[in-house]
Amino acid sequence: MEKSRRMKLLWLIPLIAAILFALFWGIWFLKTGSEPITDHLRWNEKTVIHLPFAVSRFWDILFAPIWAFLFVFLFTNKRFIEEKNSGFGVFFYLAIGLFAGLGTSLGAGLAFGLGVSLLFGLIFSLCANFGIGLGVILASSMGVGLFFGLGVGLVAGLGTSLGAGLVFGLGILMKFIFSPKTKSRTA
Repeated sequence: MEKSRRMKLLWLIPLIAAILFALFWGIWFLKTGSEPITDHLRWNEKTVIHLPFAVSRFWDILFAPIWAFLFVFLFTNKRFIEEKNSGFGVFFYLAIGLFAGLGTSLGAGLAFGLGVSLLFGLIFSLCANFGIGLGVILASSMGVGLFFGLGVGLVAGLGTSLGAGLVFGLGILMKFIFSPKTKSRTA
């Protein structure tokens, strides 16, 4: 594929995807009068995953062009087109990268979240108890501080770990795509 045609596709298809998603959810919003949200994921008729909070469908307008760009980038790559088993390799490396990145970043994110929550709980309890006094306030403020800190830390840790896992997996995928082919030597 020519480089200029590939560059046009890399920008045109994600732009079209963003416009189509924006039109669809915009018309949905105008017709129903409320923001389109989802609070569950339906895998099949029996399996439904309930989310802890509702997610706006307007996020599709952001993520559709990102995925469209990645697919166009991948499927117009010369190495991907020339190799016979490249589809398996791409998904294998993407899965390995996502799991490795998710595991690493979840561990780091949870450690960071717990550290921040303990620090926040300590600071919150000390500040609250300095002005009011000790006793019942110490226990309640420590509990509130740890609860709030753990909540913020776990949500932030999970969000950063999912994002870092995706970036790490896509990085391994890009390394696989752009790494030079090696030929095995036979003695």
